[in-house]
Amino acid sequence: MAPAPLAALARRLTPPADADLLARYSRERDDGAFAELVRRHGPAVLAVCRRLTGHAHDAEDAFQAVFVVLARKADRLGPGVPLGSWLFGAAVRTARKAAARAWRRGAHETLAADVPDVPDRPTEPFDPDAVRAVLEEVGRLSAAYRAAVVLCELEGRSRAAAARELGIAEGTLSSRLAAARRHLARRLTARGFGPAALVALAPVVVPRRLAAAALLASTDRVPPAVRTLARGALPIMDVSRLSIAPVLAALAAAAALAAPQPESPSPPVPMPRAVVPRPVAPRAAAPVAGPNKLFFCQGDHFYLCDPDGRNSRVVTHPDCRDPHPTSCALSPDGKTVAYARNTDDRHRREFKLLVFAADGTGPATDLGDGRAILDFLWAGDGTRLAVTTADPKAEALATAELRHEAVDVATGRRTRLPIPAGHHLTDWSRDGKRFLTAQFTYGPNGPEAVRTWILDRHGKTVREIVAPAKMEAGGGRFSPDGRRVLYDVHRPGAAGLPDTLMVLDLVTGTSTPVAGIPPGGHLAGCCWSPDGRRVAYTWQSNRVESKPGHLDPNQKIELRAIVCDPDGRNATEIASNRSTAANWSFGTIDWR
Repeated sequence: MAPAPLAALARRLTPPADADLLARYSRERDDGAFAELVRRHGPAVLAVCRRLTGHAHDAEDAFQAVFVVLARKADRLGPGVPLGSWLFGAAVRTARKAAARAWRRGAHETLAADVPDVPDRPTEPFDPDAVRAVLEEVGRLSAAYRAAVVLCELEGRSRAAAARELGIAEGTLSSRLAAARRHLARRLTARGFGPAALVALAPVVVPRRLAAAALLASTDRVPPAVRTLARGALPIMDVSRLSIAPVLAALAAAAALAAPQPESPSPPVPMPRAVVPRPVAPRAAAPVAGPNKLFFCQGDHFYLCDPDGRNSRVVTHPDCRDPHPTSCALSPDGKTVAYARNTDDRHRREFKLLVFAADGTGPATDLGDGRAILDFLWAGDGTRLAVTTADPKAEALATAELRHEAVDVATGRRTRLPIPAGHHLTDWSRDGKRFLTAQFTYGPNGPEAVRTWILDRHGKTVREIVAPAKMEAGGGRFSPDGRRVLYDVHRPGAAGLPDTLMVLDLVTGTSTPVAGIPPGGHLAGCCWSPDGRRVAYTWQSNRVESKPGHLDPNQKIELRAIVCDPDGRNATEIASNRSTAANWSFGTIDWR
């Protein structure tokens, strides 16, 4: 046993536990105790805020709001709750609130007309989708594992210090940390991110300027932006009368107490949001309520009907002549039809993208720009169309230079989308954060192979969708919640003729076939129901050639539109037709 004087000295040299500092601040309003808490936990809190908001000013507001909440909540934290874990949860909630606030603010601002070659630099050099996945999976860990990860990975504490803080043996902490890392690596791999994504947990240095800026913001009241975030993080708390002076003083003291070290490079000061160029709008689409109707082309008409096939009606417009089965799309609210009319013959040459009311009233607006329209689809908020065009003078699609743009339906304003060369856009997630693309390889007779990719909003690859053995994936549709992909599958060498469907769960990484698709044909279109519980697809029997290069015009083609569960069960045929090969008619299908 150590002599009493040495034991007393050891106690004085041992840093106080978080619980002791919290008690001192709660009981005595000891600003030095609070400053020590900010010094210990600030790097982790700021790292979470920066990486979830992606914007320096929003991250700083969220950072201050977390500690405003801590100052108000210090005497209410339950015993035994590791403060690092509690602050991690508070930082995630607050940063998400800050990001949502930024989106609401940005929703009223004008997007730049063009995208720069180099996108504006984020506050942290991390893939935002990977960061989100890492933080979500850390949040799903058990309390013991999460505490170990937060203290050692996010806060950068030594194992000895972390074990002392948690009141466990160092060996126990090491075991928990190793198990937590295995869990995270397995779950991240299932979501399409490698274990290397864990680098997103690296701590940051809290710059002294952050405390100085907080002191300049206010000296006796909570700044409005910080007050709003603190209220949103814990709605039951009343922070409207909370004085920020003690917190500001503590932040300043924490900066003064910090050991001398080089500050991390300051994030770039952003331009005013009204003129900041962005690759695409990084905002989540506001929920849009549709009529719960199916929309598809059959014969010479577009149709709307109930999900069970009843109450069918024709959707028509005077400017909609000779509709092609892949040239239509219904807006998310079910009120507007987009229709491409490409005419290129010796009598007339025109390339138009028309939008008109689904009830057929009013004029049609042409959003075309003179280029040939290859593909188009609606953004989740229904205000824009993602349009793929090509030079109409190109000899073949394989050599055509594709252009991907977001076209504002109200103004016609066009914004370039960061889709890589050679990719065809097949879907845009409802929240606007991901693209689904198909990349074709062309041969003398057309497409010979295809690969399907998920890209983030900057055009960076998130993952490839890989079909089962001896098959290829050829594009598809995101589920409304963005967690699954309904994609078509075909045999190699038949890139234009998908013959079955699969559902990929992006969380688990597993693919499940949609059973019951009729054999001897191919798919023309597929979609999800608005609630994500059902899927629909259009199917047609294969056409035959009377002689090489010529279809048999008298062959009867069977056409079907089918609704079923994502696994293919409970299938219902909502429309069918038999037509000649010269008048095949089914194609794109939407469910709004």
